[in-house]
Amino acid sequence: MKTFTNTESLLNNPIRILLVDDSPYFLDAVRDFLHLQTTLSVAGTATEGQDALAQARRLNPDIILLDLNLGQQSGLALIPLFKQHVPKAKIVILTIMLDETYRTAAMQAGADAFVHKTEMSGTLLSTIFGLAEVSAPDVPERKALFESGGQFRTLFENAPIGIGVADLQGNLLAFNDAMLAPGQYSRADIEEMGNVAALYYDPQERTEALALFQQQGFVKGFEVRFRRKDGSPYHAVLSLTRTIFNGGAAVQAMVEDVTERRQAQDAVREAELRYRSLFEQTHDAIFILDLEGRHLAVNQRAADMLEYSLDEIRGLSVRELSAEPEKSSDVLQRLIAGEQFPVYERLFRKKSGGVVSVEINAELVRDARGNPLHIQSAVRDITERKQAEQALQDSQSQLQAIFNSAMDAIVSIDEDQRIVIFNPAAEQMYGCAAVEAIGKSLSRFIPEDIRHRHGDFVRAFGQSNSTQRSMELPALALTCLRANGEAFPSEVSISQSEIDGKKLYTAIVRDITERRRDEESIRRSEDRYRDLVEHIHDLIGTHDLQGNILSINPSASKLLGMDTDTLLKMNLRDLLVPEARIQFNAYLASIQRDGQASGVMLVQTVSGEKRIWEYDNTLRADSDNGPIVRALARDVTDRHQAEEKIRIQLERLTALREIDQTINSTFDIHLSLNALVLHTARLLSVDAVSVLLLDPITNMLEYGAGVGFWTDASKSARVKLGESYAGRAAKEQRIVDIPNLADEPGNMLLTGLLGGEKFVSYYGTPLIVKGRAIGVLEVFHRSVVERDGEWFDFFNTLAGQAAIAIDNAKLFENLQVTNTELINAYEATIEGWSRALDLRDEETEGHTLRVTEKAVELARLMGFSDEELVHVRRGGLLHDIGKMGVADNILLKPASLTETEWTIMRRHPVFAFELLSPIRYLRSAAIDIPYCHHEKWDGTGYPRRLKGEQIPLAARIFSIVDVYDALTSDRPYRAKWTREKTLDYIKSLDGIQFDPQVVKVFLESLL
Repeated sequence: MKTFTNTESLLNNPIRILLVDDSPYFLDAVRDFLHLQTTLSVAGTATEGQDALAQARRLNPDIILLDLNLGQQSGLALIPLFKQHVPKAKIVILTIMLDETYRTAAMQAGADAFVHKTEMSGTLLSTIFGLAEVSAPDVPERKALFESGGQFRTLFENAPIGIGVADLQGNLLAFNDAMLAPGQYSRADIEEMGNVAALYYDPQERTEALALFQQQGFVKGFEVRFRRKDGSPYHAVLSLTRTIFNGGAAVQAMVEDVTERRQAQDAVREAELRYRSLFEQTHDAIFILDLEGRHLAVNQRAADMLEYSLDEIRGLSVRELSAEPEKSSDVLQRLIAGEQFPVYERLFRKKSGGVVSVEINAELVRDARGNPLHIQSAVRDITERKQAEQALQDSQSQLQAIFNSAMDAIVSIDEDQRIVIFNPAAEQMYGCAAVEAIGKSLSRFIPEDIRHRHGDFVRAFGQSNSTQRSMELPALALTCLRANGEAFPSEVSISQSEIDGKKLYTAIVRDITERRRDEESIRRSEDRYRDLVEHIHDLIGTHDLQGNILSINPSASKLLGMDTDTLLKMNLRDLLVPEARIQFNAYLASIQRDGQASGVMLVQTVSGEKRIWEYDNTLRADSDNGPIVRALARDVTDRHQAEEKIRIQLERLTALREIDQTINSTFDIHLSLNALVLHTARLLSVDAVSVLLLDPITNMLEYGAGVGFWTDASKSARVKLGESYAGRAAKEQRIVDIPNLADEPGNMLLTGLLGGEKFVSYYGTPLIVKGRAIGVLEVFHRSVVERDGEWFDFFNTLAGQAAIAIDNAKLFENLQVTNTELINAYEATIEGWSRALDLRDEETEGHTLRVTEKAVELARLMGFSDEELVHVRRGGLLHDIGKMGVADNILLKPASLTETEWTIMRRHPVFAFELLSPIRYLRSAAIDIPYCHHEKWDGTGYPRRLKGEQIPLAARIFSIVDVYDALTSDRPYRAKWTREKTLDYIKSLDGIQFDPQVVKVFLESLL
């Protein structure tokens, strides 16, 4: 391996690299990537092993980049050959496989480094420089690469990753197009930014990158987030090196968008974590073998099953572990040949020499191109299952009849208390399959605290002469465990017998869970009912069919303010308010007829307070008292009051929304105010409502809208600011409330214009906009009514709505007037310009108005809207405005113009455009006609030589009526043409000077 003492030696003697990969596209991509580094040299490439070995001997490279899988050949097999022929070369394995077992296999085979292809751009260069025992090159004296010649400029401009150069302050000096795409910028966007700082999503990341660059003189593979044009972040890998640009120090940056790669890596990493978790935690043994049958990786379960360590088992062949090596080798070859196998059984040999029965599910794993990678198998130890199956088979004939007929669980154990018989009823009772129970200790089904005593009991029973015994001790005999750990009560009887000299203990077990549960349920139900009746806040009791109270709970006493003894002497009818007692007989008849009744009753407490009770009563039979009614009632007074309050609030909110919709849908002040007074009268529950508007000139409040008045007197109201109730409300900007007008001596509402209305109370609130009063909202009532704070708050809210409606309408009205005046001013200006042009060129006097009217009519026939026709009219009036820029000696010359003079004359459309385009009011046809009415359909017109539909439609329409009017009008240099001659001339220019479609409509209209 070369030794590089400094950057200059590295530049003069670059690192030589041999690329080996079976994908030509990958070779090209890596070669282009490495060529961007002047300190690296791709000495050769190869796509298969023999060629790679030949080139390695010939080129003697410093670094070999070797793909893990070369078609039918493994890259791992080439590592020893490379080490033999080019021992000083460093070998870097490249692969898309993320499983760390491949890294381990590669390093064991002799590789010097291992790089994932998905992370190559971020780690490959640092790996190469690290193996070469040099830092990433720092070459401050070299020129920027794109200044070195046309070859690199082409690479710079077409590179698949972003490349840019900035000065030491971060100002961009040059960048390629690949810098634009990830952030969705245009080149103008980047140039406008100027400094690279604007591209960073997080300024802290730029600070960290610059700190690293200042520390070591370069940055390689630094992950940052850049900002897209829309402000969102994207992930990128950033590399920085020093360079020279236009003779000054600069920084060269390479930026690779890795957003999709990051997402893919996250997905792969998550999948790998799930796979590794499954690999490590599964109860099955997992074996991964290469195509020669040697183990690349196994999980801990596999090592434990065969009594090896993980390091011992890796590298062993399948023949060395199999107790049936020939069969295992045959399966291996058939799997490689593409044959698929169902799950099959084999015998494996443990390290100690013992044999274990296993069940195997093996498959051949291929890469993305379909090439074989390795063989993966899931192996399950079925030794215990085999033993259990054998034991079950041995006892089958003995237990068959019992199993088929027994309703209780039958469990037999041997002297070691291991289960040998486990019938279907036992499987269901214990929640455990027989195959999982047989051969296991019975202790798993016995609570831990009594297992010892249970064992003593069985041994004592075995030494007795009894053949059958009931296990009576409750703590010992009547508690069992299900497989999931759940305890359950049981009744157990046990017997003992000898079969083939072996003693068996057989237990008949009955699950009494349901019986115990029923007993406990009854007890708990009684306790709950007693607790419920005594502590519930609702009324619970009974009464007979006449309404006499038979029983009642303590809560009822508290709710009614009476003791229980007093209530037991009363009839339910006595608890109701007087107006509800007449309905009680209907209630008694209903419950006798239907057996059930529910509804609401008004109850009166001992203090006289009225409460709302909701009841749900049921008729029941009672052996002692005959039919009785079981009553359940709840005080819902507070809930009803809350519901009523919510209903009113919702109604008010709905009305406010309706008022808002009315205000927003129209700017007619009368419609808005009429809607307001109608809603106000309904929502505030008043008899009459009026709105008075302030005249800012006279300072008088005048009628605006009203509802609920008996006479029209309110419409004549004129109140001076500061006088009367409304005047005071507006001037003082506060609510004026008179709950009883009779208490106000000399009140004009009782004696003046509204005297006949018989109002009793008055409330007025100012309508305020931006701190000034613009009117008053008044409400009247013909009776005395108490008003709370919520009523006044809503009254103010409605006043605010009225103020908004009035202000919006006035603003819109003022805006309409201003807009109309402005439009009229514009139209007058344009017409003045037109008359000025006609006065300057006496030969064309009247021409402008004629062609404008004809152009508007023809445009209407061509489908122009009324708004578009306005612009056509303006464009027609201004069509020759550009002639103001033509000297009089040319414009008014009686003789023919010279070529030079014609050149000046043909610039008048350009003069028109330059004059009119800054005027924002003029748009579309208003500029198109003066600018383009001399363009021709065949492209020979002026000033821009537009062709066909490139010419705006308004200009195409105007050009034909302009020519028609000019030819049919007298000129000093010729007499006017006849209409027929003019139309023939226009037809002759159809498709040459004029749009054929416009000609067709023009001729049909006979303008």
